[in-house]
Amino acid sequence: MAEKWQIKELSFDLHESALNDEYKIMTTYEQRWIGEGKTINFVRVTR
Repeated sequence: MAEKWQIKELSFDLHESALNDEYKIMTTYEQRWIGEGKTINFVRVTR
């Protein structure tokens, strides 16, 4: 079944990426993790 999915957008550091700003609304958890030096991963897939 994995072959039916297509990756449309992918980032291993969402808030430093060139992706659309609508994806970059920072949650409480993201603020915490970024404060700990972690990055936020993002993937948008379609079938």
